[in-house]
Amino acid sequence: MYKIRLFADGRWVEIFTAFDPRDCGFNGPVEGGYFLDDEMASDWGEWPAKTKRTVPVRGVHPDEPKDYRLYRSDAEREAAGYLPTPYLTIFRNPEEYNVWLQGVESGDPDPS
Repeated sequence: MYKIRLFADGRWVEIFTAFDPRDCGFNGPVEGGYFLDDEMASDWGEWPAKTKRTVPVRGVHPDEPKDYRLYRSDAEREAAGYLPTPYLTIFRNPEEYNVWLQGVESGDPDPS
């Protein structure tokens, strides 16, 4: 995966893409070789009944700065030994990325 960092909506945002964002016209720094284990996201729909669904918690391995994972809670992340990370967004295809980027450029990072 690729990672870029942008300052948007008053905060630093780490963006992971499954494609090279330079192919979509991004001309800022791009880092490759990242691993994002989002296996937890695949069973997100299987949340226990009548419990509050939380926002996924991101973590980075303390000894492997390109190894990121998603967790259900800070406690789960801490138990795995991963460190907290800044806000991040994941794009699986260029179309999602382009819509988001247009929103950032217009001053509205959530154009939906």
